[in-house]
Amino acid sequence: MPKKMKGDTVCVTGASGFIASWLVMRLIERGYFIRATVRNPESPLKQYDESCWTDADFCYAQKMPIWINNHYSYTTGNKALYKLMTMGHAVHLEDVCDARIFLFEHPEAHGRYICSNHDFIIFDLVKSLGQKYPECNIPTEFEGVEESLKVVPCSSKKSMDLGFKFRYDSAEYNMGDLCAEVVEFCRRKGVLP
Repeated sequence: MPKKMKGDTVCVTGASGFIASWLVMRLIERGYFIRATVRNPESPLKQYDESCWTDADFCYAQKMPIWINNHYSYTTGNKALYKLMTMGHAVHLEDVCDARIFLFEHPEAHGRYICSNHDFIIFDLVKSLGQKYPECNIPTEFEGVEESLKVVPCSSKKSMDLGFKFRYDSAEYNMGDLCAEVVEFCRRKGVLP
């Protein structure tokens, strides 16, 4: 397979979605031409509801690590989400886009690639957020969550072995740094005080 070059045309499926819309922007910035597909507005599916997504109770019962978009729940005091967020894995949106483009541009890349460079447990996350937002009175103790909790790592070694480097490396940015961007965005939009 020939190496992809700037100026090539790229097809991005689901381009109206959150990640894909950012991916389109990053590809254009790098000189690619884009062909995009989006969901048909005439589709018989009239709305998305909880039945369209993974059942959180099932994930909890199976003790699966889970990441929820509402990862600023500690700043809002949404206790219902605390137990689901005892551990997790995350990656900055910029790194997701960079990784997809990197793998696209490297024909030796085959198969699936994990893109996650922040493994965390609840105690590390709330400590970082508490330092950044002391006015939010972020909790530090969680009923039923052992302080000896250890995260199950999620490795991106396969893509890094090809030469991919994260912009938001976990050695320099912690989970609190990533969540702080969400908190600040929500404050600007009036969602958080």
